[in-house]
Amino acid sequence: FIHRSFFFYMLYLCHGNQLEDLADRLVLDLTRPVNDVLAPDLIAVPGQGIARWLSLRLAHQQGIIANTLWQFPAELLWHLFRTILGNVPATNAFSADALAWRVLNVLIDEEFVAAHPPLSHYLESGDPQQRWQLAQRLGRLYEQYLVYRPDWIRHWQYQAAENWQGALWRQLIDVGDDRHWLIAQQEMLKRLNSDPSAVTQLPERISLFALPTLSPAYLEFLRAVSKHID
Repeated sequence: FIHRSFFFYMLYLCHGNQLEDLADRLVLDLTRPVNDVLAPDLIAVPGQGIARWLSLRLAHQQGIIANTLWQFPAELLWHLFRTILGNVPATNAFSADALAWRVLNVLIDEEFVAAHPPLSHYLESGDPQQRWQLAQRLGRLYEQYLVYRPDWIRHWQYQAAENWQGALWRQLIDVGDDRHWLIAQQEMLKRLNSDPSAVTQLPERISLFALPTLSPAYLEFLRAVSKHID
C-alpha cells in the first residue's frame, strides 16, 4: 500500500511497505515541471546503495536520469544553508571527523585535562593512541548531540557547564568555529521570514527518500522550510 497525506503547509508524507512503490510515487512527483528547468532535483537518501538503486529505477521508469543531486540528510541541510546564507564555510567544522581533530587539540591541553578529574584519570597513562581514540569517540558523540540533543548543546553553549563534556564543548566553541548547524538553521529561518527575496533562492522542491529516521530538530527544520517550498 501507499498513502499520501498533507501536513504543515507543503510538507507531503508518502509511506509504503515497498521501496518500489515509493520509487514509482517519486517518479510521478518528479514529472511535475519546475520553473527553472536547469535547477537540479534535490533528493536526500540514507546511503549510496539506495541512491544507486533509485537512480537505476528512475532511469528505467523515465528513460533517463539526469540533473539530480543525491545527498545525505546532513549534506542537504548545509546545501540549503549555503544557498540562503552567503557566509557559510565550504566545509562543516562539526562533522564527526572534523570534531575529532578539534577535540584532540583540547585533550592535549594539560591544564584543561587536569581541571576535570574524569578526563585526567582516563588519560593518566599518557598514551597518545588512547587520547586519539577518545577524541574520535567524542567527535561522533558531539555530532549526535547536535542532531538528537540540541537542548544539551544550547545549554552548554549559553549557560555554565556542569560536567566535563559541557566544558569541553564550550572550549571547542571558544577557540574555534562556532557556527554549527543549529546556528546556521536559526540564521536561515530568520532570513527567510524577514527577506522575501531569500525565498526565491530556495529550490522549488526537495525529496527525501526512504530515510529510516530523522531527529525532531531535523523534522522541525523541514516543517519550517515547507512553508515556502514543497
